[in-house]
Amino acid sequence: MRLRTTIRAAAVAAAIAGGTLAVSAPAQADKSDCTTGRACLWSNAYYNGTGQPDNQFWQWPNAEPDLLENIDDKASSARNNGTRCRADFYTGANYTGDRLTMHLQDFRDNLALDPRGSGTWNDVITSLKWVCPDQ
Repeated sequence: MRLRTTIRAAAVAAAIAGGTLAVSAPAQADKSDCTTGRACLWSNAYYNGTGQPDNQFWQWPNAEPDLLENIDDKASSARNNGTRCRADFYTGANYTGDRLTMHLQDFRDNLALDPRGSGTWNDVITSLKWVCPDQ
C-alpha cells in the first residue's frame, strides 16, 4: 500500500514538473441541454450553468406559479423547448406582472438584451405558465 502511494505521488510530481498535467475543460453549456417538452432557465447568459454546481439550470414540464428560490429573479437565459404550447414567463408570482412570451422553440441567449417596460428581462422572472396551443 505504501509503495503504491509513493509511486502515485512520484508520478504526479513528475507530471507537474514536466508541465504535462492534464486538466479537463469545463463542459460547454448549450440551449440543447433543455429537454424536449420543457421550458428552461439558466442563471447565466448564453446558457452557462448547465452541469455547474449550485443549481444554475432548471427545466419544467408544467406551469410554476412561483419559481424556486435558486432561480427566482436570477434567470439570464431562457428557452421554450415545448412541443405544442408557448411559455409565458412573468415578473410576479401567480402569473402576474410583466409577461415575456416565448413561442415554440424560442430562446433568449441573454435576457439582459431583452427590453421590457422598466428595464430588461434579466433577473426578474418569477413564474411560468404554459399556454396551449401556441398562438
